[in-house]
Amino acid sequence: MYPSEFACGEIIKSFIFIEIIAILIQIVLYAITIYVTITSPFHYNLRFIGVFILSGYYTFLSGRLVNCFYESDIIKFSGDPNENIILIITSGLQYTFMACACSISFVVFVERFYAIKYVETYEFKTRKYLSIGICLEVTCSCISCGIILLFDIIPIIFMAIFGLLVGCASFIAYCILFTINRKRFELAMRNSDKYSLSVRFQLNESFKITTLIRNVIFFSGISNLIMGLILVFSESSTIQPHISLYLHSAFNICAIIYSIFTLLILLLSVKQYRRYFFQIRIVYAIVYPIFGRCYESEFRSSKIQRHSIADDTDTYFKILAAQWNY
Repeated sequence: MYPSEFACGEIIKSFIFIEIIAILIQIVLYAITIYVTITSPFHYNLRFIGVFILSGYYTFLSGRLVNCFYESDIIKFSGDPNENIILIITSGLQYTFMACACSISFVVFVERFYAIKYVETYEFKTRKYLSIGICLEVTCSCISCGIILLFDIIPIIFMAIFGLLVGCASFIAYCILFTINRKRFELAMRNSDKYSLSVRFQLNESFKITTLIRNVIFFSGISNLIMGLILVFSESSTIQPHISLYLHSAFNICAIIYSIFTLLILLLSVKQYRRYFFQIRIVYAIVYPIFGRCYESEFRSSKIQRHSIADDTDTYFKILAAQWNY
C-alpha cells in the first residue's frame, strides 16, 4: 500500500525545508572557509585553486536554493517547468558543480605534482599559469558534463560510472604521489646538508597536503558511490514515482552532508592546520562548541597564543605612547 499523494508531498516538503536551512548555514560556513583559505600560509597556486573551487560551490547552492523555493511553492512559475529558462539554468548550475566535485581531489593532485616536480624553485617562482590553466580546464570540462547531464545526452548511469572512475583514478594518482613525496621527504631529512631549507619546507608541505587528499579521497569516494547509486535507482523506470521522489530528496540531503563533512575533514585532518584555524577568532567561536572536547588542548594553546600576541601588542603601543608623551 502506497502513501497518499498528500502525505508524500508533505514529507518531501519537510525534507526541502531542512535542505533550505542547511543551505543557508553552508553559505556562512563556506564564506568562512574561503577567508581561511585566502589568509592561509599555503602556496599561491593551492590557495587560488581552493578559493576557486569553494567559490564555485556557491553556483550549486544558488541553483539548488532556487529549485527548493520552487519545489516548496515559495516561488511559483507558470507553464511547463521543463521549459522554464530559470529552472533550466539553476539545474545546469547544480549539474556543473556535481561534475566539479568528482574532480576536486584530482585537481589538487595535479597542483601538488607540479609542486614536487619544481620543488627547488616552487617557493620563489609562483608559476601562476599552472593554477589558472588547471581552473580553466576544470571549468570547461565541468560545464560540458553539466550540459550532458542536463539534456540527458548520455544516460545518467554511464555518467555516474564515469564519476566513480574519476574517483578511482584520483585514488591511484594519490598513492603514487604520496609514495614519491614520502621518499623524497625522508631523503631530504636524512641528507639535510644537500637540501636547502625551502626545498625541505616544500616537501613537508606537500606531505601534509597529501594527508588531506588521502582523507578527502576516502570520504569522497564513498560519498560519490552512495550518491551515484541513489541517482541511478531514482532514474530507473521500474521504481514507483513516490519512491523516486524520496530517492531524489535523499540524494539532495546526501549532497549537503557531503559538502559539510568535506569542510570538517579539511579543517581537522592535520594538527598544524587545526592549530592555525583555531587561532582565527570567528572559526574558534563557531567550531569550539562542537569540537571543543575533542581538541581541548589545542583550543587552549591557541587561545593562550592569541592572548599573548594581544598583550605583547598592547604593551608595545603603551611603551611607544609613553615615549611620545615624554
